[in-house]
Amino acid sequence: MTGTVEIPFAIDQTVWHVGSGRREEWVPCPDCAGERRHHVRLGNGEEITIWCETCRRAGETPSGRLLVWIGEHKPTEFVCRRVSIEWDGRVRYSEKPRDDESSLTRYVGAEDLFDSFEACVVACGRRNRDRKQEEDDRIRRRAASGKETIPHTVHYWRRQIRQHRQNLEYAERELQILKEKKDKHE
Repeated sequence: MTGTVEIPFAIDQTVWHVGSGRREEWVPCPDCAGERRHHVRLGNGEEITIWCETCRRAGETPSGRLLVWIGEHKPTEFVCRRVSIEWDGRVRYSEKPRDDESSLTRYVGAEDLFDSFEACVVACGRRNRDRKQEEDDRIRRRAASGKETIPHTVHYWRRQIRQHRQNLEYAERELQILKEKKDKHE
């Protein structure tokens, strides 16, 4: 069975590529507003303070900020030197000449290449918006996950306080018994 695959760009044609790029930036934690802790009022009116789980990294105290990735895709000039057709009909291009076998060849899908700079600018803007939406969703999921741990944290520390109070009461009773025994022997 034979088929035809349309190749959108010619070899040695200069086009525009959705250049990949991102930078990291620290932003205030949206959950605790950079305070690193939450003040919680329990149903019985008791107020307690607990660490923010959203901006807390494993094993560390909360920082009050989150690391986010900002998309910075921008149009990049690209010269089509090689073409590759995948088994599913996708067409990919490389800037590396065919006779250059010095290292790995990076291919770019035809869907990320454009004839005009303006069309590439639009595609870069769309990609940057998509990345921002993904990052916002990631932060929302992290904040929701942190809020799920708050009740557990509150219950854990209340249980710890109760246990330590019981241990303290036991130790005070034992001390009292020892004092009474000492007084009897004197």
